[in-house]
Amino acid sequence: MRTTKPILLLPVTLVLLAACGQHAEESAPAAYAPAAAMEYSEAAPEREQENAVRADNMVLAQKAEGRQLVVEADIEFKTENTRQTVAEVEKLTLQYDGFIEKSGISASVSDEQTYPQQDGQLLVIRRYGQAGDMTVRLPKDKTADFLRDMQKHIVFLQEQNFSAADVALDLRRAALEAARQRELAERLQNTADSAEKSDKSGTADVQVRQSDARAQQEYAELQRAYWQDRVDFATVRLRFEQPEAVFRYTRPDSDAEARQYAPGFWQSVGVMLKQGWAGFLRGVLFLFGLWPLVLLAAASLFGWRKIKRMKKKTK
Repeated sequence: MRTTKPILLLPVTLVLLAACGQHAEESAPAAYAPAAAMEYSEAAPEREQENAVRADNMVLAQKAEGRQLVVEADIEFKTENTRQTVAEVEKLTLQYDGFIEKSGISASVSDEQTYPQQDGQLLVIRRYGQAGDMTVRLPKDKTADFLRDMQKHIVFLQEQNFSAADVALDLRRAALEAARQRELAERLQNTADSAEKSDKSGTADVQVRQSDARAQQEYAELQRAYWQDRVDFATVRLRFEQPEAVFRYTRPDSDAEARQYAPGFWQSVGVMLKQGWAGFLRGVLFLFGLWPLVLLAAASLFGWRKIKRMKKKTK
């Protein structure tokens, strides 16, 4: 009996140790859970910062002396509501003295399913996505503020590209060309005024050249105004889309309505008998229409037999 008691106590001890170990393992994650939650909350601002457009980008902030920079931005992101984002972007653009060059919304259907209802209607469940495409022009010195106010509409930043092209030489070239053509037009005007009245052909040629010079001057001034506008106003293109949504609506079930007014079995049998009889009559009429071929075949058969008899008699 003394030897059996330790043996009986051994399984009980093992069970208690296993239970304690399991309890410790279950309590361990609970002990580490607050730390994990703390790390997640601390990392949340970092993720928001990563998903934000860099409004302080050096391309927007740089001001090189003697350079005329054309600034462009191309941003693609996810948003919560496409139509609401379009409306907010339009408000921000007008708030910062800009203008909207292009604004559009497009929807794409990814899946559509239909379910017949008892009232003869058809329930349509459509899964779709909406995307927006906008191009806005903003004063270059207010573009960073505009992008900073755009952060609240960006759920996930997919792509951002900034560029700055120096067009100082283009502006200089357009200004020099306009001045040269203006000077040429003035010289031609003086030549036309001092030309002799008798030399009409020479005066006409000078007037044509003067008109061409003025046209070239106007074109050069337009080129200069175009580049100056590109320098003063930055171009920001925004492409965004919202998460996939579901749209439900009902419409009449045309197939069920057609089945409701479909003829019965015996009525369909009568219709088919009539159609079969009409087809038989059309076949008979078609055969009657082939009488010339029948006559030709009979004549050919008669001639062939006659030729065959004549050959037998000659033998």
